[in-house]
Amino acid sequence: MLLEQGGRAPEAESAYREAVALDSSDRDALRVLADLLARTGRKQEAQALRTRLRALPVRPSLAERGGVPAADGSSGEESKPGEPDTPR
Repeated sequence: MLLEQGGRAPEAESAYREAVALDSSDRDALRVLADLLARTGRKQEAQALRTRLRALPVRPSLAERGGVPAADGSSGEESKPGEPDTPR
């Protein structure tokens, strides 16, 4: 978002697309990319991403599960791009 706020929307779009390519279920990346596309007049592409976003299953957070890990043993809380993978 900093790139976009700094007037570097094309670079921001590239970064968001890279994040989505790395994790196609990254809700945050899909949302910010859709928002950027809508703001730059690409409403149909933005709507397609929002449709894709709505189709993703919602994973409850560790706190929402009362501190119980997900069935796969993960916390259910993914690290965001740029954040270290640290135990929670």
